[in-house]
Amino acid sequence: MNIILFGAPGSGKGTQAKELVEAFGYKQLSTGDLVRAEIATGSTTGRLIKDAVDKGSFPSDDVIISLLDGAYDASTEGYIFDGFPRTLNQAQVLERMLAQKSQKVDLIIRLEVADGVIKKRILGRYSCKECGAIYNKYFKPTKKENICDVCQSRNFDVRSDDTAEAIELRLDTYRAMTEPLLAHFEGRTKILNINGDQDPKKIFDLIKDEIKAFQETKKAV
Repeated sequence: MNIILFGAPGSGKGTQAKELVEAFGYKQLSTGDLVRAEIATGSTTGRLIKDAVDKGSFPSDDVIISLLDGAYDASTEGYIFDGFPRTLNQAQVLERMLAQKSQKVDLIIRLEVADGVIKKRILGRYSCKECGAIYNKYFKPTKKENICDVCQSRNFDVRSDDTAEAIELRLDTYRAMTEPLLAHFEGRTKILNINGDQDPKKIFDLIKDEIKAFQETKKAV
């Protein structure tokens, strides 16, 4: 089963992707992870990507498709696509990739969250430099001020692109380029709309029930 997690930046796609990987054994392909990994290499491509990301824009289709192509394994059964596709061109590339092994996008999970909540999620988030634990000063601060709950480190990090200006641009880009993709998939792929402004466990339970129902339907065919 191939699933696209769909939603604006900060809607909770990464959180749900990790739960799905653990529960069903799918492989997650996150463009955010791929982009950050390329930036970390210090390559020419990585520097170009960082410049775009810091300004709140997205890397070009060619760059994203190249990164995805390098990570995609045609022998893997079942992918969670997190943050991909973001444009019509990317959607068409994905459909061709899957069609080569007689597969398709089976389910789109759309997480709907108000812009105001998204801005607080992004502007408030920070992570432990030592263990990677993620926090949010509005929704999930450390239990003890400035001390990581997991490893007790006092070293924290904030993403360079988590600025008010960058967030506004990313949301505008999402509305203009990514949200319209729902019309492209409508009628050919099941779309599950979920209120993303609720407890993550409740969201996951809704998604899990939908996947199990889909699996039962396939068994019956």
